[in-house]
Amino acid sequence: MWPVSCGRAANLPDPGSLAVCDMQAEVTDWLQIGKVVGVFGVKGAVKVFSLTDPPENALAYRPWRLVNGLQTREIPKPKGGWRGKHLVVEIDGVTTPEQAHGLIGWQIEVPRTALELDEDEFLLSDLPGWRVVDETGYDYGVVTAWFETPAHWQIVVLGQAGEQVIPWLDEVVLHADPDQRQLVVAWHPPVEGA
Repeated sequence: MWPVSCGRAANLPDPGSLAVCDMQAEVTDWLQIGKVVGVFGVKGAVKVFSLTDPPENALAYRPWRLVNGLQTREIPKPKGGWRGKHLVVEIDGVTTPEQAHGLIGWQIEVPRTALELDEDEFLLSDLPGWRVVDETGYDYGVVTAWFETPAHWQIVVLGQAGEQVIPWLDEVVLHADPDQRQLVVAWHPPVEGA
């Protein structure tokens, strides 16, 4: 079972850096799927850094809610697509570059109900506090963070042995149970100095 990677990070890093999730975030009714990162053209379109996989899936989820602190703005039907290497979105009512510039930094959220997850699927953003054990019942601790590397996802687990980074590979993560909020792993941490 693999997690669905919509909402890769609770707090977005700068585009181009590793996507790291601070797992202190609560499970909420709204999920962050991106961030407005720039202006495109003279008609008020915006560049979006998408957290969905693939990035253009962000346009399939509706409605959008733009959030900046306590300010919110509903976007019922975002329109857009790829323009070169940028995901560009037109937002109703935004018609000038100056208006679009005012949206830079706003988070893009969708209602959790907009995602149609299978019964055994879950979001990476739901991993806070999941218990990590092996098949014998050894308790490694709880997931505190996760990040993506070019090769695969990694989860950070904090337990009695301190902080450990465990790769999310088929042969390592054997089972994920969203109902029990538990991961079963086949993991033997590397020995230092070996």
